[in-house]
Amino acid sequence: MIELSVEFHKKLVDNFQASLNEMGEQGSRKLISMVLNHQGRIALTAVKRYLAQTTGIAYNAISKSVVEHKSSLVNLTYRIVGTGGPTNLRDYKPYSGASSFSAAPWGERRQFPRTFQVGGSGPLAGFVMHRGPGGAREPIDFSYGPDLAREMAHKECIAAFNDSIEKTFMPEIRRQLTRRLGVESMPLVEPTEPSEPSS
Repeated sequence: MIELSVEFHKKLVDNFQASLNEMGEQGSRKLISMVLNHQGRIALTAVKRYLAQTTGIAYNAISKSVVEHKSSLVNLTYRIVGTGGPTNLRDYKPYSGASSFSAAPWGERRQFPRTFQVGGSGPLAGFVMHRGPGGAREPIDFSYGPDLAREMAHKECIAAFNDSIEKTFMPEIRRQLTRRLGVESMPLVEPTEPSEPSS
């Protein structure tokens, strides 16, 4: 698992306590949390676009492995968490031919021997499976693609997240607080260091 997060530093509240007191503690925290979540979703979109472009996964399938944890009045932190485990080839443009199966993990289409997509309407419908080289007597198992948590740990993905924060997140925090509180200059929030993916 890997986590990318942005935290609103308490020192901002301390430095402008007089202005924030006019809104009340709950009102000020509600405003800060709202901006964290709004701009955090922009950073989430940047991460999803990176993953879609580099792994070839269908954009809508990313939400299965990349989850947002919204800021709240209690915890002024917005987090994007990539869960561990590989994805199934069903999310990489699978194609079943008369005698072959192909998919495009990492954006490159290739053939997968002894592989098939489960049909019907059961719990495994749509999943891609493969059978061992021994033929019909061999057990079948899932056919896996990229592990999105590991992909998120790449420096390019972390850079996409941080670039979004620097370009849109921090300026919006300052703009909202300046507009609503009448403060000319606000200190910035800073992104926290991402945690390492667990094995």
